[in-house]
Amino acid sequence: MSIAHIVFDLPLEEHFDYLIPEQLQAQVIPGVCVKVSFGTKAMTGFVIAVVAKAAVAKLKPIKAVRDAAPVFDERDLTFAKRFAAYYGCSLGEALGMMIRHRNNPPSPPRTASKPTAVLYHCPDGQYAPAIERLTQGRSDYSIIVPDAFVAESLALSPQQRSRLGLRSSMFEAFTRSALIIVIDEDNISYKQEQSPMYESRQVILMAQEVYGFETAFIGISPSVELMHLVQNGTIANISRPDHRSDRGKASVIDLSNYKFLDKGMLSPPVRNALQENITARRQTLVILNRRGSYSVTRCTDCGHIL
Repeated sequence: MSIAHIVFDLPLEEHFDYLIPEQLQAQVIPGVCVKVSFGTKAMTGFVIAVVAKAAVAKLKPIKAVRDAAPVFDERDLTFAKRFAAYYGCSLGEALGMMIRHRNNPPSPPRTASKPTAVLYHCPDGQYAPAIERLTQGRSDYSIIVPDAFVAESLALSPQQRSRLGLRSSMFEAFTRSALIIVIDEDNISYKQEQSPMYESRQVILMAQEVYGFETAFIGISPSVELMHLVQNGTIANISRPDHRSDRGKASVIDLSNYKFLDKGMLSPPVRNALQENITARRQTLVILNRRGSYSVTRCTDCGHIL
């Protein structure tokens, strides 16, 4: 008698045991989708293991095998376990998410050496030369973009454009591509807000260790998290040497020196600088580099941080 450990695309951490009928012994292997009775409903589950003994004596049998071949392999299971542990979802939810975004079964494992990740910083916004440099002479790559607007704005060749995909396409690329190029990884569209929630940059770096592909990040303004990985040596910086690294003079304004900001949220030094530019008929670019809901978190009377 053989028993299948099965998980479902539900927020349930444990697996469930089902009896493998004699006629399905050869078909039910780890990685296949099967049809079973779960409570009072007919559901599709994912077989994660086949064992000889079960924890309970009376088991429901598997009704049918949904696909002729496994829909995920050992790498997928390893990655799904890491994903589930990191983002706090069930193994079944992780596998369900992966399979929903795949059109083909997994490809054979690669035999590449330790995968690498690089940053190609493009302050001028000219992505096409960077993509051309990274993909020259190869066809085993995928390009991930945050949205359709970015996809349309890229000046790519027809071959490169055929390899474009949005955030969810990365789950297909994990098993299909030896190189994944991520455009503008700091874009908020790379964050999945429905369950299971995830951040694409972290998912790609996590998957890279399992599947063995290379990763290249291209963007105008890399995220703080990505720059931290560059600084600690996890990701190599291969930006063009002719890119300017100087960004002008920066001044830090201590708002505790100004008790009352009676004319809005701009400090006197900022207002004075703006007025000077207006008087001199020069242009000014004001950047609000904060994405939050709080305006003031400090009491202007006593300086207490709220």
